[in-house]
Amino acid sequence: MHDPNLKYWIVGMVLTQLLSAYQLQDASWLTIAIVAYLWGGVINHSMTLAIHEISHNLAFGAARPAANRALGIFGNLVLGIPYSVLFKKYHQVCAFISLLDVTCGFWRLVVPEITIVI
Repeated sequence: MHDPNLKYWIVGMVLTQLLSAYQLQDASWLTIAIVAYLWGGVINHSMTLAIHEISHNLAFGAARPAANRALGIFGNLVLGIPYSVLFKKYHQVCAFISLLDVTCGFWRLVVPEITIVI
């Protein structure tokens, strides 16, 4: 069952991050570093959790995978590293591998010829 409020939380977090960046445009580097660590880190972590939920199609439901993917891409705007679309495939591979009781590592997905998990 999907969460109908998830999309509003994601839009709110992205807009909050963008507004914060705008408000800090004239701030000192020390202020920016402190706010980025304390405020931005919390929102970025929440966004990674939201992208995890989107990978299970919980924002718009399983009947609308394209809408879930678009929301994941939108939510990924504030993270700096584009991983939303790849995460779903990676997460499904890890779920399958964990059934086999094998450690799942990121390098195994990106470079399949490497057999040692780093």
